[in-house]
Amino acid sequence: MTSAWALRKERIYTRLRDLEKAVAEGGKPHLQRWELREQIMQTLERLPRNEMNAWLAERRQVREFIEAQSPPSTTP
Repeated sequence: MTSAWALRKERIYTRLRDLEKAVAEGGKPHLQRWELREQIMQTLERLPRNEMNAWLAERRQVREFIEAQSPPSTTP
């Protein structure tokens, strides 16, 4: 593993910890719940698939939050 990749992964996991904390606290005031879900998913997609799956498997509350959110309706 290169040091650049290690640093990038460290930043990704730090971001995921912050997002996990936001889920535990009921969301962020300036974000809709589906926006928080999208931020989590976009951050997870930066990891290799096996690490993404392992992270979600270890975090039931986040996994359930993601599954419960749906994107906003675009139909009037």
